[in-house]
Amino acid sequence: MDRISQYAPSQAAGVSGCVERLRRDVSLSSTAAQYGCKLTRSGQEFSACCPFHAEDTPSFTIFAGQDGIERFQCFGCGRKGDVLDLVQEVRGVDLQGAIRILGGRDDIRPNVPARHVQAGNIYEGLVPLPPPAGLLQAGRRITLYNPKRRGTPSEWGTFAPSMVFPYRKADGSLSGYVLRRDLPDGGKETPMVMFVRLPDGKETWSRFPFPKPRPLYGLETIGDGKQVVIVEGEKCRDRLSQASGRTVVSWPGGTQGAKHTDWSPLSGRHVLIWPDFDGPGLAAADDIAARLTAVGAHVQCVAFTDAAHGSDIERYRFDDWRAGRFPRRGWDSADAVDAGWTQSQLDAFMSATLRDWRPEPLAEMPAAEMEPVSEMEERRVVQFNRTISVQASISARPEPVPDAFAQDPYAFEGPDAFVQDDEPTRAITPAGDAPRNFGRLMGIARFDIELEQWLVDRQWFIKLNLLSGELEIHRDSGIVPMSDARLAEIRFELARAARGRESSKDNIVDALVLIGERRAYHPVHDYLARVKWDGKPRIDTWLVDYFGAEDSALNRAFGRKILCAAVRRVRHPGCKFDHMLVVEGPQDIGKSSAVLALCHDGDWFTDQLEIGADAKVTIEKTAGHWILEMPELDGLSRRDINRVKSFIPARKDVARLSYGRFATKRPRQFVLFGTTNESRYLTDTTGNRRFWIVRAKAADPTGIAAARDQLWAEAAEREADENLWLDDPALRNAAAGVAHEASDFGPWLEILRERIPEGPLKIKATDAWKLVGFDGPETINKLTKAHHAHMRAAMVGLGFEKKDKGIRFRDGERKTAYLRGDPDDAREWSPHSHAPAYGDDPF
Repeated sequence: MDRISQYAPSQAAGVSGCVERLRRDVSLSSTAAQYGCKLTRSGQEFSACCPFHAEDTPSFTIFAGQDGIERFQCFGCGRKGDVLDLVQEVRGVDLQGAIRILGGRDDIRPNVPARHVQAGNIYEGLVPLPPPAGLLQAGRRITLYNPKRRGTPSEWGTFAPSMVFPYRKADGSLSGYVLRRDLPDGGKETPMVMFVRLPDGKETWSRFPFPKPRPLYGLETIGDGKQVVIVEGEKCRDRLSQASGRTVVSWPGGTQGAKHTDWSPLSGRHVLIWPDFDGPGLAAADDIAARLTAVGAHVQCVAFTDAAHGSDIERYRFDDWRAGRFPRRGWDSADAVDAGWTQSQLDAFMSATLRDWRPEPLAEMPAAEMEPVSEMEERRVVQFNRTISVQASISARPEPVPDAFAQDPYAFEGPDAFVQDDEPTRAITPAGDAPRNFGRLMGIARFDIELEQWLVDRQWFIKLNLLSGELEIHRDSGIVPMSDARLAEIRFELARAARGRESSKDNIVDALVLIGERRAYHPVHDYLARVKWDGKPRIDTWLVDYFGAEDSALNRAFGRKILCAAVRRVRHPGCKFDHMLVVEGPQDIGKSSAVLALCHDGDWFTDQLEIGADAKVTIEKTAGHWILEMPELDGLSRRDINRVKSFIPARKDVARLSYGRFATKRPRQFVLFGTTNESRYLTDTTGNRRFWIVRAKAADPTGIAAARDQLWAEAAEREADENLWLDDPALRNAAAGVAHEASDFGPWLEILRERIPEGPLKIKATDAWKLVGFDGPETINKLTKAHHAHMRAAMVGLGFEKKDKGIRFRDGERKTAYLRGDPDDAREWSPHSHAPAYGDDPF
């Protein structure tokens, strides 16, 4: 950012005049970028993670007020202000110091590099629940939990929302709300709110962003309708829906939320987009149109396209439009309804301004026509990509919309406009530092949008599979994975369509990745949303019904929790789940086949996981799989069992994959099953709580396949209310007993069991060795690690704990010993003593 020395304080101008000029003329966004903020542009606004507190979800916004002054506000910590306030906060100076910095008497950059705070997931531990009965109401106070302010006095807040917008699923059931809260300074906030369970078990309403992809507002009204109108904002949706009688939807999160929204319900429908009459609104409409085209919708736009012609008419009536006048900037469908537009007038307006949406065309410009760098400093003309004449606006049959982009394909708004709305800001370019045609020199164009339209016209739908992380081609004939052969086919067909002009392979690959991300889908998530529970309980007893397991509270808990964990791992990848369900039973009863039968698609199952493999191999082996089996646990060594125990609780895998440019962090979306034919296979004696063991007598894969949809439908319905651990002490004790019985305590267990009496005892370590033949210094000196492992395992199996620091015996000596039971009740015992056995009277 250029320092503005002419604005330094002076006696003539006075401090107040200097402050006003600095606030107006110094770019807040450029200053924030200089201080280390990584800004993302959305129309005329910027967002970033707040520089004043640790967070992963951006809550820091820079915007221009109606007075033209840039301001910031963080909805997480509450800080807000202008460029001078930002400098004071970051540099720790007073107002005079900030004026000196911005006025050229100090270095605008921080004295030390910006501190990067490693933030955790602030929503970790919060579990969304089905909302309780009774709708929230406007004007009625509500208390909300705010996880961004956890541990502060403002962790809980109460206010009365001025508007309440319920978000519902397609079946009409409530999922959450967007609330409008009017702030004292005239601003507003619109938090997403869901009903959740906190880590301490309390259930409450909380600020909680809807899970991505987020639902449409008005989704439940779509039904089988063929035409849907999209507007920006819940208020606009409600107003237009009521006034027009049409099917109208919106989306959460404003202009920045479109990329996080699930647009798939509009696939195959005729969609009309009515954007807000300003730069961000028009840009959002273009972005949404591209996303809708990607899912196979037919997209048209209505209303105006050139916000540069905004007027100062506050109440824009239908007659104003017919007279050829434009509304004020920011005008929307709700304003039309509030101004008294009738249903027939709304229909006439939409019909007259209806036009097909087309992606911005690619264009080239000879190098000789490029303007020199120096001319950039004099250019400040704001241009927009699309314009429409007043005559076209009011024509009953509008002429084709003129496209300013075709005349100047690299027109942009100011020096920063080369940053696309749906891309992260890479740099904030000071005025005068870039040539006029910077975008052209960088080769920036919406090639991905053009390629997407070209593929859609040929019924090739590129989608990213969020389970496998792979690109796929969806056609009427089926789904095929993106491969080198398919990529070559796209390249050659594209070159042929372009009459020999061929884009680089890397450009095409990058464009395909962007296209796939825009229409990403999750096959398991979609399956779980599709199946509907009939209300009959099954998941408590499915291990009993289909594996012949004992009908016990423990097996019921195991069966219910493993299925709910699988559902949660899809809905919340990387969620905490520290267990593996082990099916123990005779050979050839169909254990593995029964586990496979849980998968609606066989590709969701794998038994090829490599124990002890690095993260890269693990990611590659588990990609695309939901249910993982570790077969034949009885063949694992103690080292392998320890590796399995450390593998189970991991929540994500991080590695740079083959040919990858960046490291991949893959949250786990799978759950683990183990199978074994043996009854003693857990070779680690230090604890086996991670293994949930079910003893199967038979397996019924056919029965599981028949009940599969209902099993998963019930698990999907009950998942939110289920703890994924044994929350009852009685269950934990029962599980520990089963794991103890499945543990292999080595070859000396039975020998020592026969020779050591029952009851609380303390035995010197040297006496324990005598029981297995090591009864003198010569033999003791020949002990190996294997001998010590056998002794430790056997004594643990008999309930003893080794006391390496020693126990004091009656002879006054402190010796390394084994203790079983309470030290005060334990009696000394040795192979040659005449100490009574447990239960006998010692006197």
